[in-house]
Amino acid sequence: MSAILALLATGLRLAMPILIAALGETFAESAGVLNIGLEGMLTLGAFAGYVVAEHTHSVVVALLAAIPTGLLGAELLGWFVIRARASQLVVGVLFNALATGVAAYLYRLDCPPGVTLATLTLPKTDALGLTLPFYALLLLVPLAEIALRRSRVGLNLRAAGEAPQAAATAGLDVERLRMWGLRLSCLAGALGGAYLVVCQIGLFRESVVAGQGFAALAMVIFGRWRPIAVAACAVLFGCLDALQFVIQLDAARMPPQLFLALPYLVSALAISGLFGRARQPAALGVPWRREQRD
Repeated sequence: MSAILALLATGLRLAMPILIAALGETFAESAGVLNIGLEGMLTLGAFAGYVVAEHTHSVVVALLAAIPTGLLGAELLGWFVIRARASQLVVGVLFNALATGVAAYLYRLDCPPGVTLATLTLPKTDALGLTLPFYALLLLVPLAEIALRRSRVGLNLRAAGEAPQAAATAGLDVERLRMWGLRLSCLAGALGGAYLVVCQIGLFRESVVAGQGFAALAMVIFGRWRPIAVAACAVLFGCLDALQFVIQLDAARMPPQLFLALPYLVSALAISGLFGRARQPAALGVPWRREQRD
């Protein structure tokens, strides 16, 4: 296998958790909800996936554990940011802290420290070492593109994020649409966290997510809220993450933190406007009130 092909394969593997989370966040932001709590959802999904995998020794069941985890998180976040119309930024930051604390506490109660999921076997499907779960989840990219850009449901979601007043006048339930967008974001975040632990790392710790939720938020902006472009940006992030391992080997005297920051530095430059200004959904982060219809 050539060095470039190996780098791409590693980048694809590293990109998958961010890719999944970013796809879900694209739906939420298109509907007008900025889910800052995505980092916390990844953490909760990682913990749920780890615990279920430890007890069932099943990759499929562990990944499915992300569904109730994401739905519970979405209901909590939705009550504050959609129904109570609290600040999406403040609620998201608090949720991240709460999720980290809850996951760490439950982990100490249920799991012995340092236990890995070595008993799990992931079938390799090709010479690149990419697994069957990887290809199954990769199908989410075209499905998300069709659902958001080509379907009536996607059109309604984007209407709730672009012009909620006009959408409500046309008879759409803006709050319900935004809630569904938030649910998809939380489900994808929990699934990304579960995939990270079950299919990649094999263990859980408090810092296992390591900012990947925030990186997913950046990928949505970099990809201009289009699922295929968002997925491509996530793969680029993964390849940069893989590249920093190669660079560290060739520059052993350099501080490793410098290379660890490389993919995040590129993400910051991407959303800074260096490559052109991104036009976000007009009502992104703006609370919607039912009485606005009158």
